[in-house]
Amino acid sequence: MEKLKEVIKFVKKHDNIFVIILIFFSFYGIATNSMIRINDELWNFQNVYKLYNGFQLYKEINVITTPLFFVIGKILFEILGANFLTFRIYNIIIIVAIYFITYLLLKELKLSKKMSISLILFLMIISGYYFLLLQANYNTMALLYCLIGVLIYLKKYRYNPIIQGIVLFLIFITKQNIGIYYAIGLFSCEFLSKNEIKKKLKNIIIQFGTFLVYIIILLLYFYKNNILYDFFNFTILSIGEFASKNISINIFNIIVILIFIIFNIFMTIILLKNKNTNRIMKERLIILNSFSIPLTLISIPIFNTGHVCIGIYLLIILYIYQIIVILKQIGINIKPKPKFTYLIILLFSILAISISTYFFVKWILYICDEDYFFSKTEPFYGGIITNDSKLSMDNITKYIQNNSNNVIILSDQAALYMVPLKRNNGIFDLPFKGNLGKDGEKGLIEKIKKLQNTEILICKKEEEMQWQESKLAREYIINNMEKIGEIEEFYIYYKK
Repeated sequence: MEKLKEVIKFVKKHDNIFVIILIFFSFYGIATNSMIRINDELWNFQNVYKLYNGFQLYKEINVITTPLFFVIGKILFEILGANFLTFRIYNIIIIVAIYFITYLLLKELKLSKKMSISLILFLMIISGYYFLLLQANYNTMALLYCLIGVLIYLKKYRYNPIIQGIVLFLIFITKQNIGIYYAIGLFSCEFLSKNEIKKKLKNIIIQFGTFLVYIIILLLYFYKNNILYDFFNFTILSIGEFASKNISINIFNIIVILIFIIFNIFMTIILLKNKNTNRIMKERLIILNSFSIPLTLISIPIFNTGHVCIGIYLLIILYIYQIIVILKQIGINIKPKPKFTYLIILLFSILAISISTYFFVKWILYICDEDYFFSKTEPFYGGIITNDSKLSMDNITKYIQNNSNNVIILSDQAALYMVPLKRNNGIFDLPFKGNLGKDGEKGLIEKIKKLQNTEILICKKEEEMQWQESKLAREYIINNMEKIGEIEEFYIYYKK
């Protein structure tokens, strides 16, 4: 019994390290034991891999977000190796950081360490590890910086306005629209604060002034490297087409967002009017509302589960905090006995670590098998792929390698074949509406018109195309180029 007390005491003293270790072991196996699929992970991996192989962002790679995620990914590739395993490690780093900062945020809101740990483990399990399975991407990285910014704001550091300006810059250069939403939150916090008008204006000027200084430095860097126009072309000028042609409405997800917003505002009004709510609590409520509501705009225009989960993450934290405060104020004791709490944490920990370890063992056995498809020097090393997909990949890559003509795969699947060949066909590798610069689909067709001695592979069945792909470009190819054959799931068209 004494030894158990010593262990508990040690964990309490070093709780941050313990939580990081616990979070890591709760999902490391699930992150690694995942199929290579035609999705954001593959497309983001392709862009980082292109950058690693010496191609320029924006000028040669049609990335539509600001560059930080890709630059950090390239650095990791240089340190750990340019492959899928490293990319999954990148994801693990981001997700561990998100949940750890969430833990610190819950503690800053004066939730107990035991409750904070329990909530994180509970959220991870009931969400079906959805955050994790999004894999490494700029949205989760931007969310991480948002959470860091909110935590810093709550802590009220002496140089908070300068720090917030830096955080705003980090968010903006990870994903520009999320930076704008965070900026709205910053402005709202200052506007709704109890500070005098002069103090409010001073803080706003320092925050956005610091941000602008770093933005100017970034733009000067782009100008010096002759990619300033290309940067604006893909990250700013293509927004109109992206927003208008990539709308995906999910009524259930929209209702979920609205319920959280309405319920949180309703509870906040009640708490602000309650005489038992002290000044510090009121400040926390204003800060969390100011940031959480604008961040729901992350869901627009593609209201899929991934965007919505990221968009409402801070809303959920606010919701939990308000429920706990209200229960305390109406006299409901939510502080369970220590033994019961430790038992809950232990059970959740064992469950999460067991699930994760099971999948990790499966993954290890898969990649250590003598029949595993990829060597450590290949970009897809660490990934899981079906036999049929690997056979198709080999057939197409051999066809491209042995072809005297230039070969382009105008499909969301292009990365499967261009990555192992270390080839880059610019916007042709991901012909999505909104990913094509200011000239959009018409610009893509104009580029096709200028091709010579080129074969273009397009999907045989239009209904099997990814919904964001350009069907106008496909129609132009069918109507204006010569069909010379087919391979796997593609028709082959030729332009002299």
